[in-house]
This record gives sequence, structure tokens and C-alpha cells, in this order.
Amino acid sequence: MDSLDEAAARIAELSGGHVMLVEGASPASGSDDSL
Repeated sequence: MDSLDEAAARIAELSGGHVMLVEGASPASGSDDSL
């Protein structure tokens, strides 16, 4: 499980920050609008 978390963190960093992770977590949900 740690491997997945580390991999996701690395991908997010390369993507351009943790923001990508939050948006990718549930883009259809529209959590950004909720916040």
C-alpha cells in the first residue's frame, strides 16, 4: 500500500503538485466546486 501512496505522490509532483491529485481523485464529483 505504501508503494501506491509513494507512486501517487511522485506522479502528482511530476504532474505539477498535489492539486492534480485532488482534482484527479474525483473530477466528476466536482469537489472543487463544493469547496
